[in-house]
Amino acid sequence: MNLDLDAYVAWTPPGSWRAVGTVLIPKQATLRPITAAQYRGYLAARIDRLVSKEDPEDANYLLRVVEETEKLMVADRPETAGEILVENSDWLLQRAAFPGEPVWVTEDDPETKEALRDETLEDFLARLYYVPRE
Repeated sequence: MNLDLDAYVAWTPPGSWRAVGTVLIPKQATLRPITAAQYRGYLAARIDRLVSKEDPEDANYLLRVVEETEKLMVADRPETAGEILVENSDWLLQRAAFPGEPVWVTEDDPETKEALRDETLEDFLARLYYVPRE
């Protein structure tokens, strides 16, 4: 899936761990504050894009990791994996830094946009479930 990155703004909520919560927001949407519900939709869209970029067999394997880790049934419905994770993942809730109040998104991060273009589902899940040594 090729995105016209010029039509988007890359935004990472303050406190997002390892850019797990970074989203692409259509530039036109930044004319108003971004609500929590919109943010959740953008994050679900990011995950769904990653799933759709994978070979179906590879996506199924990676989504089974999610099932084993979080007990969320996503492998049988890969087209809704983003929504399921955004609504039910304890890991994502802890690491994405979901905004509670509407936020103004005023700055873009071109390097982050490029990184999101090249990101894979495996990359995203590795960051999401990474546990640093103590």
